[in-house]
This record gives sequence, structure tokens and C-alpha cells, in this order.
Amino acid sequence: MTSNPPLREVVADSEGSFTLERLTDAGVAAILVARADGFAPSAQRVVLEDMPMERNIWLERGITIKGTVRDAKSSATIPGATIYYPSQDNEVMGLLGTSRSSPTGDFTFANIRQGPILLLSEMAGYRKTFTRTRAPNDNIDIAMMNGGASISGIVVDRRTGEPASGARVSVKQSEPYDFYDSTVTSADGVFTLKELPGGSMELQAMRGMKSEPLQFNLADNEKREDVKLVVPSDVYVDGRVVHAGNGRPLPGVRVDYETVSGKNFILADENGRFGFETMAVNSYRVWVNEKRFLPLMEDRRTTGVIKKIDEPVQEKSSADELILKLKPVPCIEGNITAVAGRSRSATPQRNVTVVALYTQTKEVVGDQTLTDTKGDFFFNLPGQGRGDGKILALSRNGIAVVGTSVPTRRPLKMELKRQYLRGSLVLTDQSELSGVKVESLYPISNRGDAPRLPGHSLVTGFGGNFNLLLGENQKVELRFTLPDGQVIVKPFETSQLINKRLTFIYDPVSNDILSDAKPPPPPGSTPAAGQGGGGGRGGGGQGRGGGGQGGQGGGPPRQ
Repeated sequence: MTSNPPLREVVADSEGSFTLERLTDAGVAAILVARADGFAPSAQRVVLEDMPMERNIWLERGITIKGTVRDAKSSATIPGATIYYPSQDNEVMGLLGTSRSSPTGDFTFANIRQGPILLLSEMAGYRKTFTRTRAPNDNIDIAMMNGGASISGIVVDRRTGEPASGARVSVKQSEPYDFYDSTVTSADGVFTLKELPGGSMELQAMRGMKSEPLQFNLADNEKREDVKLVVPSDVYVDGRVVHAGNGRPLPGVRVDYETVSGKNFILADENGRFGFETMAVNSYRVWVNEKRFLPLMEDRRTTGVIKKIDEPVQEKSSADELILKLKPVPCIEGNITAVAGRSRSATPQRNVTVVALYTQTKEVVGDQTLTDTKGDFFFNLPGQGRGDGKILALSRNGIAVVGTSVPTRRPLKMELKRQYLRGSLVLTDQSELSGVKVESLYPISNRGDAPRLPGHSLVTGFGGNFNLLLGENQKVELRFTLPDGQVIVKPFETSQLINKRLTFIYDPVSNDILSDAKPPPPPGSTPAAGQGGGGGRGGGGQGRGGGGQGGQGGGPPRQ
């Protein structure tokens, strides 16, 4: 049982009813625990309200679990290890009691709930170990890795330099295996993390917002001390937005910034002025979201333009002055509509994800944005050169794909439509292939080496079936990723696929996929008479109904 005293205790009456009175203030999170002989205890998190609350608790008959704790390398049993009562929520881990492994490394828990459980084990010289299993189980194997290292230090406030109490300090490691642990600083800002594994570590503190991460290598059993982390403090930003060419104020410009609660924005007033409060360690980040304007960076890292600005903050300063000089730039712009709901005409679509992939002065750029309340979107271009691009919009109301020159000469008009390829993937013996990832890729130009913009993707369901959203009047490549990792790419025109039921046949001998739809002719060639989409096998093939699993939208490539 936890050593922390309960806030309130009560015994249920003969009908199982109970009342807890005189609790703490509303908005406080608490753990509600119920116990009864022969039953598995219950621990559930509740957030107290400023009015009477009702919570019903169902207890299950308990069962017994048994297991052994051992060294992961030598397999020797570990006596004296602490194993916390199994839970399905690690936030209440340890609240319901502990067990200790015997001289032979064995442990037992009585009155455990059936089903999936999570155990936490601790032992000096070993890392904390989480073990997932199911109850009942009399042969639970807990293998503990060596982890006798520790990190200790202090967390201070950026502006005052004073110790920061109540800051959450976390350490994580992804290699050679996943590990995470955290603690809270004491009243004097001190923290200690024990029983850590050796390896590459990332240490970070959070109070309101996160500190800069500290990365280092920790040797096995190393005791690293005197680590200092600096948490952000409040900074008031007083700013102006001006034209980079003539210095005149630019009213109404939207400036985005980060806060404790997430991203926020403010509009510059009629004099181009704005102000906001954020938190910072060494710098704070702002974005400018104004069509055909980007910030000039002549007094920072480059003389070009950039979309995001990391503005440095002077040490111990509580305020900063920021002047944003905006330079006119070209853009890609457009509008998204759809015939949705009971409407018979296309209406503007808000908050639709729009993805762009384009070339400009031989550089390939990917970007993503959302439509506004009028269905409008834009992508500001950091360069002045020309190129080719492909724009894709995807939502529950359908898909739209268009090619464009960069920058656009006029706003793009894009209408979302629910247009599917209803396909099935089978082997040559007609047995279905499920679990195959199917993706659509749109070349941004007719060049063979043109970059591809990812579109809709999904995984074939039972029966090998899939329903793939496709943009109309486009060249597209279907990429099939088989369970063994093999990738097969087939080119098509979307007119050959949309509103068709087609069968795709995987031939393991030739490592190829055949289909009812013939591939498009090479660029510049003339199709033979009668050639076109949808031919073969009775005009559409042996389609099997049903959709795929796990559909997802496209996204910009990593830049």
C-alpha cells in the first residue's frame, strides 16, 4: 500500500453504497481506490468538480499470479527486487502495494484482476523494468537490465537564476533500447534520477514549457552530478510589422507564436504594432502568415527570406523588441470546394489539408497548409524562379489533385470529389492478398525523374480488397508494398482507374503485378485505336467489393 495517507476513507454499507465528503477543491485530480477481501482492488483517476459527483465501482473476483525476477544477461535470479502491484495504468503504479522477490527470485500477487496487466520492477543496480502480460499467469518472466547509473543536478529559472521547484525532469533513450523515466524537482530545484541504463541520453526539464534538451552519453554505473537545466521564463514581446522596401507599417498581418497552451496568433494593429507574452530559454519562435509576404532575414542568419523565425532573447531579460520586415514574394494560391451534405452546389471547404510539392530554381520543396473559412489557401514561395508543381487536397469529402506552374498565374479552383478505385489484390491462384500497403503517387511533371507527391494510401483488407481515392485527369503511380518488404510500382492514368472495379494479380515468379487496366503510353506517343482505360475482362474485371483498412492522407516529403 502507498505510504501516502488517504485524503478520505469510508466503508460501504450493506448495499455497497458510499459517500466521500469534504474533499479538496474542484479541478484537482485524485485517485479513487476500492478494496474488498477476495476481490481485485480498483484504482481509477477522477477530476473533482464543484458539484456532487457519482462514481460506480465494479470489483472482480481476484486471481493469483506468480513469476520470477532474473538478470537479463546472466539469467541469475534476483532476490529482494520490488515488484509493484499490477496495473493497467502506470500513473497509479505502486498505489495498491508491492511484493518482494524471494531468495530464489520468485514473487506472488493474490487478488489480481484478469486480463492485460502491467508490472513495474525495481532493484538497486538495475534499470526500472516494465513488463506487460495477461492474468492468470503462473510463469511471469521479468528480465532486468543492468542500470546502475544516475543523474543528479538542479533546475533554475532563466530570468532569475533561482532554483525552479516542481519542474518535471525526464530522461529518455531510444538506443540500444527504449527507456523513459522522470522525476519532479524538490523545493530547492534539485533532482536525482537513479538506476539508469548506460547509453545515449536526452535530458529535459519542463515547467510551463520545455527547456533546451541536454544530450550526452552515460556509461554503465556512472554517477553524473552537477547537471544544470534552465527552464523558460516569461518574455513580453513588443513588435512591429513593416514593409522591407519602404519601411511603412503593414496593418492586419497575422503573427503566430508559441505559448504554454500551444500555438496562438495576433493581428498587427493599424500602425503595424503587436504584442504577446510567451516563454523562452534562449529564443522564442514566431511565424508570419500573410499571403505574398515573408520576413526578411538580413539582420539574422541570411539575406534571404524564411517562414519561421527563432528570435534570440537576452539573458535574464523579461521583454524583447521585434521588428518584422516583410518582403513581397510570389505564391501558389487557390480555393477548395465540395458538394457536401444536403447542398446541391459546391461550397467552400474550411480546415482542409492541402499539400504542395513543387520545383523552383531546381530545388524541390514540400509544404502543407489548411484552408481558411472561405476555402482559400496559399503557399508563399521563398524563391523567385519558376517551376512545376502538384497540389493535393484530401478530406472526408473527397480528394482533388491539380498540376500547376510555379508561381500560379491565377488562383487554382479545386473541387473535392469521392472518386474511388475499387480494387482487389490476389495471387495467380486467385487467393487473396491482405495486409498489402497500396499508395497513390502523382508525378509533378511529365519528366521521368519528376518528384512524386504522395496521395491517398491504405492497406488491403480481408479478401485483398481496397478502395483508393484518386484525383481525376492525372497521371498516377500505384505503389504496392508487400508484407515481405518488396515494392512494385505501376503507372496509370486515373481515368483508367476511377469508378472501376479492377483485379490486380501478383505473380511471385516474375515479381510483377498484372491488372485489367493497361499502363498509359509513354510520353509523346499516340495510343492505338481502341486503347484506353477500363478494357479487358468484360470492361472492368473481377472486382471484389469492400474497402481497405487504415486509409490515410498524403503529406509533404521531408525537406
